Amino acid sequence: MDVEVISLTDRLLKELGIYKYQICLNSLGCPKDKTRLSQELRKRLKGQLAKFCPDCQNRFKRNIFRILDCKNSVCQKALSQLDLKQDYLCSDCQAHFQKVINGLKSINLSFQLSPLLVRGLDYYTRTVFEIKHSQLGAQDALGAGGRYDNLVEQLGGTACGAIGFAFGIERILLAGGSRSKPKDKDLVFIVTLGEPAEQAAARLLHNLRAHNIFADMDYTARSLKAQMRQANDLAARFCIIIGDNELAKGTVSLKDMVSGSQREVKQADLIKELS
Repeated sequence: MDVEVISLTDRLLKELGIYKYQICLNSLGCPKDKTRLSQELRKRLKGQLAKFCPDCQNRFKRNIFRILDCKNSVCQKALSQLDLKQDYLCSDCQAHFQKVINGLKSINLSFQLSPLLVRGLDYYTRTVFEIKHSQLGAQDALGAGGRYDNLVEQLGGTACGAIGFAFGIERILLAGGSRSKPKDKDLVFIVTLGEPAEQAAARLLHNLRAHNIFADMDYTARSLKAQMRQANDLAARFCIIIGDNELAKGTVSLKDMVSGSQREVKQADLIKELS
């Protein structure tokens, strides 16, 4: 499951048109392993605190794992001198982590072992991973995740293994994610005139997408001219225009944005026509 979820993050990023990122991987082990790691970090860092920023000096007392997450260049330099190994892992967690490594290799998914990767949140256990992109500077994580096998039970549920991840939407955009149309799909843009048309367009938009037609619309009740300009800026192939006349007749006006021709189409025939 760990391999499946990590490979899903990789697939999603590629589908979004993002490349040149690095998947970083580590294991925190079980709660007992994390305690051993915490003790080892305290022993290693106790005499080195002067090299760290004030925030990290406070983290030493509150949550020592957060020190490893610090983006301060001074702290990063001090941490680079830590030769941290995974000796704190028990035999079961070592075996689990090796299965994850072998699984990622078996699907030819590139990754980098990162012993300093811990994730700052207390609930993580065993596998943790982070996707970094050099284009983002110091805050270089596109997303991250890992296992949290004890979290559901801690919150009052039944014992249940779990793993997940999250992306930063703004960072996805900063990394140059594709904002263009999906491959081999033409954009159909819906232009509305009046509030009743907007409501009809929302239903139509849902229906178009349900039939795998790449579609969008304006959501700010702008003028016809402004909406047509937006459609043009988005390189829409077709515009669907809906106003009071079209609603009364159960039709739409379908405009070919390449030829400039426009004709009336029954709403019942629209999906077939566009397909």
